[in-house]
Order: sequence, then C-alpha cells, then structure tokens
Amino acid sequence: MVKKVICLIAICLFFSCNDSNDSADCSAVICAPSENTVFIRFLDSETEENLLDNYTILSETIQIMDIESKEVTPIIGETPNFGKLLAFTVSTDTYGDKSYTISFDGGDPFTIEFFSEYRGGGCCGVYTVIDGVEISTYTHEYSQRDTLPLEVTLYID
Repeated sequence: MVKKVICLIAICLFFSCNDSNDSADCSAVICAPSENTVFIRFLDSETEENLLDNYTILSETIQIMDIESKEVTPIIGETPNFGKLLAFTVSTDTYGDKSYTISFDGGDPFTIEFFSEYRGGGCCGVYTVIDGVEISTYTHEYSQRDTLPLEVTLYID
C-alpha cells in the first residue's frame, strides 16, 4: 500500500511539473486597452461651463502642432458626463520628448509637454509611459497616471 501511495505521489509530481519558460499565465487577467491619446476639456474658469458645448470655442478653429511643427488632427468627442472634449493621438513612431502647441480663436495658445517611453511585455501588452507633464498658459488639472491616455482640464479666463 505504501508503494502505491509513493507511486501515486511521484506520478502527481511528474505531471504537475512542466518545462515552463517562467512566463506568466495571463488567462485570468483583464487588461485595459492601450490608448495613446490626450483628452482636453475646456471649462470657463468662473462657471466651469464647457466652452466647446456652448460654442465659445469653435472646434473648427482649433489647431494642434507637434514638436516638429507638423499639424496633428484634432478630434472632437462627446461624453455623457463631461460634454464635448478635444482629443488627439500621440504618435508612437518615436518616443522621448513630446510637445504639442494648441491654439484656438479667442484664446491664447498653450503647450502640453511630457516625456514618453515604451513599456512592453507582461500580460497587458504595450503602453506608453509618460513623465514630467507640463502645461502652459492656463490653470489646469490632469490625470496623475504614468501612462497615456492623458486627461487634461483647462480653466479658461
């Protein structure tokens, strides 16, 4: 009987061991999709009214230029909780210093700058890590995550 138990234990150990390459089992992990986007809400500094919703800022007058003076396509989206917002995609062709100058009719241009780097591997794939976020001209708040997307609220005088 003892031999059968020892044999059974040996068989269980044999089948429980594998020649794994120490990769993680990601089957039970739920990952957020990576999104290389900056979202900007424009609010009145006194009333906090959305300036895209009330057409104080006209979406067709918004222009975005990157660090190389190339135009970046603005996207106007709308959310049920926050109303209209500006979005644009951050290029991942290269990583490093990123700078975007945004201008619109009736307001002063402002700049959003940060450092970006590639983060890959693990269960959830590729993300763009950001650091050193700086925003000029207007009072602002922004998300405190270390990856994109970056969510910015500007308070316009």
